[in-house]
This record gives sequence, C-alpha cells and structure tokens, in this order.
Amino acid sequence: MTVTANGTTADDRTRRRVLSVRDLAIEFEGDTTIKAIRGASFDLYEGEVVAIVGESGSGKSVTARAILGLMASNQRITAGSIEITRYDDDGTPVVRDIAAMSEKQIRREICGRRVAMVFQDALTCLDPTMTVGKQVMEGMQEHFGLDRRAARARAIELLAEVGIDQPERRFKQYPHQLSGGMCQRVNIAIALSCNPDILICDEPTTALDVTIQLRILELLTRLQAERGLSVIFITHDLGVVATVADYVNVMYAGRIIEQGSAEQVFYDPRHPYTWGLLSAMPDLATDSSELFAIPGSPASLANLPEGDPFAPRNPFALEIDLVREPPLFDVGEGHQVASWLAHPDAPHVDMPAPLRHKIDTMLALHEGSNR
Repeated sequence: MTVTANGTTADDRTRRRVLSVRDLAIEFEGDTTIKAIRGASFDLYEGEVVAIVGESGSGKSVTARAILGLMASNQRITAGSIEITRYDDDGTPVVRDIAAMSEKQIRREICGRRVAMVFQDALTCLDPTMTVGKQVMEGMQEHFGLDRRAARARAIELLAEVGIDQPERRFKQYPHQLSGGMCQRVNIAIALSCNPDILICDEPTTALDVTIQLRILELLTRLQAERGLSVIFITHDLGVVATVADYVNVMYAGRIIEQGSAEQVFYDPRHPYTWGLLSAMPDLATDSSELFAIPGSPASLANLPEGDPFAPRNPFALEIDLVREPPLFDVGEGHQVASWLAHPDAPHVDMPAPLRHKIDTMLALHEGSNR
C-alpha cells in the first residue's frame, strides 16, 4: 500500500470527491488555433492536495483558471467537463459542470464560494486604490450580505489567521505599504474569506524570496490542515511538490503525461519527461555539482509535431514515438504514464543512473526520518 504525503493511500481514496475533470480540451482561437489543453482528466477529493507540475507553457495555469471559469475572450472549452461537487447536510451530492455554466452563473455560484485562487504575483493581484481591509471584505459582503461592521470584524480575524501582525492597523493600509510576503498573505485571506471548498494555488511563491517562500508554504500547509481544504497546487518546482502534495499530475504540451501519488511520481517515475524534471531538481543529498537540463525547447502548441510531442527532446524515444502519441498506460495502483516505454512489448529502459542514485538517496533519507 502506498502512503502519500498527508497519510492517504494511493489505492484507497475513501473521501468524497469534490472535483472531477474529464477529457478536458481547451483551445485559443486566432490566426492560429492553439490546443492548450488536450484531454486532461484528474480528480480532487476532500482534504487532498493535488499538484499539477510542468514547464512554462505546459497548460498548468490554463487548466487551473478554467476550473474557476477564468477564460480569455478567445478561449473556449471544446470538449470534456469540469464537475464541482458540494454535499448537502444529509450527504446528498450537488454537481455543477463549469463547462456548461454561463459566466454569470460561475461568478455567482462558484467563484469565492466554492473555488478560490491564490495567484503568483501578490502585489499586482491587489487593487492599489483600495485599502487591504476593503478588499478582504468585498467577497463576504457580496456573497453573504454581511454589513460593514460584521465584514470588518471577520476581515481582521482573517488577517490574523494568515499571520499578519497588527491586523487592525494593516486593515487600513494600502498594498504598496506592505511587503511582498505580506501582500501574498492578504491574497490568501481574500481567497479564504468566503470559506471555499477548493483552493487553487497558482505558483503562489514564485515572486517571493526564498525565506518568505518557505513561510508562505508553511502557512498554506497549516491552513489546509486546519480547514480541511482541498487544494490544487500549480508549480514548476518539484521540491515544493514533495513537501505539500498527495497526488501529482505532470503536464507536457497540454496533456497529463504522468499521474499518481506523490510517492509514486517521486520514487518510481516512469516518463522520461518526469525523469528530466527530477534530474533538474537541485538537492543537498547527493554530491553532484552539476544540474541537469532537459535538452531542446518545449513543444509549440500552435504546431505540434506528429506523434509524441516530447519525442524530439526524449533520448529514450522509440520509432513509434515519431508517428503515434502514446495513450495513458496503467503501471499499477492508479499510477499512469503516457509513454510507449510502458507498453508491455516495449524494450526495458532504466532511468538514468544519476537520477536512480538521487532517488535512492532521497528515499533512504525519507525512510530514516519516518523511523
């Protein structure tokens, strides 16, 4: 049985499902049609943290924003569904499909109340003309009809909950008077203000320095545990994923190419792209002085090559990779990989020896810390 980061098991997801993304396809229309998302499917259950990882342009943020109904004017869902489920007091599920809802319905029923997002650029996400307190109050007044006094009291409680000192004073200040880390804490308070079931964190630490990044991650981890939030964590940093995620979806060229528990993806990766991401991750556990870089550039979504889009960058590519894109193969206990190397008739290929050494070292440290 595979135990994940927060104690769930890969083969026993017994909690209730709150999000189901199935065969999602999203296109951007213009002079050239860009197939940004190509058949993505994954689930999110109560209290879980699911990470979506990949290089810039892989489709992580497009997927996350679609869940919240944030679509550009030239963007459309061409296939699939995004089902958000809430449960009545008697346990009856109430399912809403974002892909079938109007923008007005999404704003009224989903944004803030069911799903909220913490964006990556903390300062630019806040309105410079409004006080911090007013911005935290807005959602509660809109969705819950709170009067100013009640909203103010709740906003100050939220500022304190996210670790902002002197919350009454900060309530009256403007974003430019706060540090980047403090602005991100305000964004988290805004996201939590309407008690959402799902929190999407889109690269929430990218624009912050390293020490502040750690504090924000610790804050998000604490809030997730205390509130029982279901979290989607978008990042390119696998080191972050290792500390927060229960399940991982690896994206490349608009498609999920490997998915499984965090333990499966970190300690038993099967896709050469995942091998590359893990090899490029710096660590202090091994004695290597060189960092690996995946060769070549990410595939262009406006002009995808025939076959597997990763094939031109894949030193382990087979002949079939150049003509046919692989399906998702089940390699055990819910672990899936879109690689022809997982086909029963494919030749056996071991991951690169330096990565094997890195994983063995990480695994030994992990097991030692759990004794």
